[in-house]
Amino acid sequence: MVCLFLTSQLRAAEPAWATFSGEVVDVQPNSFTVDYVDGNVVVKISNWDWFGKKRNELRGKKVRVCGHVLRTEDEPSVKPLGIYIAEYHTYHHSKAAEAPALVASAAEWVVANLLISGKVVAENGREFTLDTGDRKVIIDTGDMVDDPLDDNGYQRINPSDHVLVTAMVNDEFFEQGRVDARRVTSLVANLAD
Repeated sequence: MVCLFLTSQLRAAEPAWATFSGEVVDVQPNSFTVDYVDGNVVVKISNWDWFGKKRNELRGKKVRVCGHVLRTEDEPSVKPLGIYIAEYHTYHHSKAAEAPALVASAAEWVVANLLISGKVVAENGREFTLDTGDRKVIIDTGDMVDDPLDDNGYQRINPSDHVLVTAMVNDEFFEQGRVDARRVTSLVANLAD
């Protein structure tokens, strides 16, 4: 992926990728505009279920967008493959996006020495079980300010959800297969594209 930050680069003749961060400054029915320091980029959304329901909540939110640069004359624009909304700890992605790119892009927002991704298979109080494909890990969210397992706030983790967990490695991880989560990021696939 190529990180592009200048408006002139977003209008380049060659098809390109863009990954950029910024604040949502405008929301329209099929797009939103991100102020990324050097200018604005329009993020064009088509058929993403969550956007129709939650678009009005985006204004003022910090986001990271990864997608294809669209060649237009009037404004720099991107068709996203993934959108990370920092405040919600949620990464929405198109079904066309590749899983390794999702984890890498979401991981750029966090600092830790352990990143685990997988499918939630059970929950119990402030803990849930994550199936990574190789093993099952107990994730303790008790130290997190926002509880991703309750019904308060935007994020709600349920069995069958795919998540990225940020944690610190300690003896519990190796000996008991459990970690204390610092952050849980929902990886939400867009089924409509």
